[in-house]
Amino acid sequence: MKIAMVSLDASPVNAVIGSRGGHVAALAGALSRHQHEVTVYTGNLDLAAPEHTTMNGFAVTHLPPTAAAFADKLAAQWQRERPDVVHAQSWASGLVSAMSARYAQVPLVQTVDEPDGKTVQSRSVERALCRAASRIVVTSERRAAALIRAGARRAQVYVVPPGVDTELFQPDSSGRSRSLPHRVVWLGKPLSFNDVDVSSVVPNTEFATIGGTARLLSEQDRAALLRSADVAVCAGSSAEQEALTLQAMSCGVPVIALVPDGPSDMVVHGITGLHVPQGSVAGFFRTLRALVADSTKQDLLGMSARDRACVRYSWGRVARDLVQAYDQAIGSRRNDAALQ
Repeated sequence: MKIAMVSLDASPVNAVIGSRGGHVAALAGALSRHQHEVTVYTGNLDLAAPEHTTMNGFAVTHLPPTAAAFADKLAAQWQRERPDVVHAQSWASGLVSAMSARYAQVPLVQTVDEPDGKTVQSRSVERALCRAASRIVVTSERRAAALIRAGARRAQVYVVPPGVDTELFQPDSSGRSRSLPHRVVWLGKPLSFNDVDVSSVVPNTEFATIGGTARLLSEQDRAALLRSADVAVCAGSSAEQEALTLQAMSCGVPVIALVPDGPSDMVVHGITGLHVPQGSVAGFFRTLRALVADSTKQDLLGMSARDRACVRYSWGRVARDLVQAYDQAIGSRRNDAALQ
């Protein structure tokens, strides 16, 4: 299958893992390993960068970063060499892809992360893009339900979760280096508790943060820090926090997810981690303190978390799920053409 992946505002080149560009790079690489021909079209902010390059088995084409010029180049490119499917990776990417895909008579798949619409005009654009897309890809059932409530057709919405590199992020307890007996890692940002010092409630425990405004770590250092943790905590479901949750699970670390805002789709309560109601400070402290003190439960949850990450969230599995969405989009486009 010839796949045109559009990422106007997030280049896969030199992208940080967990970022949108990192997600695009990992996804394109996984699809190419399944023998698909993938080209990523991205906005070029570096004038010294070549127009065409390759990385990890897929092609990257740099186009002008302004929306109008980018869309014109896409249309011209697809008139010369028509892909089988177009996959827009963001609202901005969908905006520059929709008309070009229509002219080329290629089905459009639109990834929806979070609605960006803060104004009537932007919400109108998002609804128009969803109508133009043959299939809409979301990362969780919660987002799928929200999209359907907003008016999308259920048959149009396809859940494809984010992926994780299960080779890089894998359990290894041999090199745990820490100053206190226990370690908890906040995923995305630390929680605040109205001036309550969490270290006084969960003693003999050091706390570290990955993501958010914390110091940027290399992939290897991030994996090492996650492996050293007894427990990870996630209170949100941004793209970064979802990626971090999967990385922790892949490292065999149980995750406490605050619900409903946390990654409840990924973390199965009592199996791969624990759920705590958002706003229940006492319940959170009680759960965290008990899990930090119970190494047997950590091991049991961590092993299940690792298994779930490998079975459900490996990039190979994600690529296979996405190809099913592409096949449905192509079939839907053919059916529409036959009716015209």
